[in-house]
Amino acid sequence: MRTHTIGSTFSVWYSLAHTAIAHGLDPRAYLHAVVRRVIAGHPSTRLDELLPDAMLRDDPKLIDRARKPSASTAPASHAA
Repeated sequence: MRTHTIGSTFSVWYSLAHTAIAHGLDPRAYLHAVVRRVIAGHPSTRLDELLPDAMLRDDPKLIDRARKPSASTAPASHAA
């Protein structure tokens, strides 16, 4: 049972890190910022504010300057 819990926890963090990469964020900086906000008491009713695109709007320093998102993983632009 404990292995299942560890595996589930790992898969959540892995998913968050790769979603950050897909949005062009530094995954380490992104996860650090999320944990920092959660520890500071971020409300569970506003988890959408912790998603990579929302975090990027709040903190552009999270961009991974060493890696550029590929065309297949970059978020679609919403040109009008």
